[in-house]
Amino acid sequence: MLGSNATNSYLNDTINNSYTGIYFLGNATYPDATCSISGCEIGANAGNDIGNGTAQTWGIRVANQNGVIVDDNLVRNVTAGSTTDGIFLELGQGTCQISNNVVMSIRNSSATSTLQASGIRASLSALVGSHASRIYNNMVSNITSGYTGAATATRIIRGINIITGCAIASTHNVHFNSVNVDGTASPN
Repeated sequence: MLGSNATNSYLNDTINNSYTGIYFLGNATYPDATCSISGCEIGANAGNDIGNGTAQTWGIRVANQNGVIVDDNLVRNVTAGSTTDGIFLELGQGTCQISNNVVMSIRNSSATSTLQASGIRASLSALVGSHASRIYNNMVSNITSGYTGAATATRIIRGINIITGCAIASTHNVHFNSVNVDGTASPN
């Protein structure tokens, strides 16, 4: 595949005390192909271990990937005063898999921001073709927000956040996940 990375794997890595976790960034024209992130531990047991700043952050983010696999990872204690994601599949191509992950303690810490905190967020490419996500057997819990402003219709806390706007032939397959969202840990 001209201009793309292929079959890169991050296996059994531990990432603590950093601004973001793992980020695979391909190109829409030449997406990375069949890369994988498996068995990794993102975030230490202490709160606010990944991020803890004001800009967007994530535990695992895979963008413009074709056939990526993100499985058997522990993602925890990811915090930002902006959009915060445990696992973020961005503009996936081909068939992308997110499975058997534990995602917990994801927080948008801002008292004024209505940007989302998502355990798993997924979007597929709008390029012509058939694209699919397979999101299954994941455990998502303790997604919180520090927002204290006026009540809003915006849903800040999202266990699994599926983004629309992909190609017509694309499908998100979301099955057999366990999501526990308890809003009592969020002020508003």
